[in-house]
Amino acid sequence: MDKSNFYKHFDDSIERDLVDKLYNKFVLALKGVSLCTKEFYTINIYNILKRICTENGIDCSFFGGFQYAERGIITFNNVDATDIQIKFIEITNSSKFSTLLHKDYLGTILSLGIERYKLGDLVVQGDVCFLAISPEIMEILFSELKKVKKTPVTIKELDNESLLPNHNFEESVMTITSLRLDSLVSSLANISRAKAVILVDSGNVSVNYSIIKEKNKIVETGDVITIRKVGKFIVDELLGFSKSGKSKVIIKKFT
Repeated sequence: MDKSNFYKHFDDSIERDLVDKLYNKFVLALKGVSLCTKEFYTINIYNILKRICTENGIDCSFFGGFQYAERGIITFNNVDATDIQIKFIEITNSSKFSTLLHKDYLGTILSLGIERYKLGDLVVQGDVCFLAISPEIMEILFSELKKVKKTPVTIKELDNESLLPNHNFEESVMTITSLRLDSLVSSLANISRAKAVILVDSGNVSVNYSIIKEKNKIVETGDVITIRKVGKFIVDELLGFSKSGKSKVIIKKFT
């Protein structure tokens, strides 16, 4: 596959430099080389690349450290785990009088001149922000990240991803008309079926991080549903059907 055909698979909003880097890795992978990216890519970019690789007989995988990671390193041809260069750090809010949010940590780190693709997911739990990063920015963070929004912070490296926290969820049982996407979005967003269809049609709904505009798509257990400005959910388990034939499902909402 030449570069022009490779590019056609990716939206124009994706930085060309990042697609170039992917293409260069793809060409090497076609030759049987085992390797991985140094950059963190979003999982929707990975999903596109996965389809291309599958069509060309290449194995590729995604690793972000966190459970349900949205950004990760992409590996080709079963690269050895020891070759995946990711560091994990913990940033702790040292003040008892201020609350720091995800956007506060991310904004401060980017203000240091660090590119977003050098960072994986940030997960904030209480006074601690857990972060996956490229090894090359370790020195910058440890030397320059002393405050977040004027709040003093401390930073330390974690030995491995097993020390990262799992996501917190709000769990509920929902009874829905069917497992069609528009029906599920209607229940999750607490809106009418007609308004749910509009959300789907306008590209505001993703399934497993890929925008889906087919309102009649059947959602499966384990799927991650993201509704813009509403939230992110997992269809965790199908419990069965009510007497009226409606589906009873366990829904987990990311908090």
